[in-house]
Amino acid sequence: MKSVTKHTPGAALMVALWNTARSRGHTQKQLAEALGVSFPYLSSLLTGVKSVPQMSHEKLRVAAQYLDVPVAQVFLMAEILKKDDFIVHADLERELGRRVETMRADPMWCALAPSEPTWARMPVEARISMCALYDHVSAKQLEALTQREVPSCAMAA
Repeated sequence: MKSVTKHTPGAALMVALWNTARSRGHTQKQLAEALGVSFPYLSSLLTGVKSVPQMSHEKLRVAAQYLDVPVAQVFLMAEILKKDDFIVHADLERELGRRVETMRADPMWCALAPSEPTWARMPVEARISMCALYDHVSAKQLEALTQREVPSCAMAA
């Protein structure tokens, strides 16, 4: 009988289910019953004939209960969710735009901040450098102001 490989989508879930079933002394039929699926359907999942990522969310929730793990973990193992789904990817242009707007609003820097047309023509590397320099100098200015105004709250050097 063919079985899932590490390259089969959702193989991690099937391996976890089968290993848990074996450790509990359950047969494939008992595992199918516990998951609320037919034995042929479970067999087709275990052999890779049926696609694990296409399992219903309700069946995946039942699998999570069987494995005693969070549902999100089962969604990861089933390859419905990817690790990247948990990361907020900042939009570079939006972030640079926020920084230059802050620079334009800063009384000490507004004269040095590029105009909209100039900003639009600048290469992205130049925009990144300008924003990084502004952030660095602004942090130094805040540190100096804090040391002068509230010495007890001064930032560590």
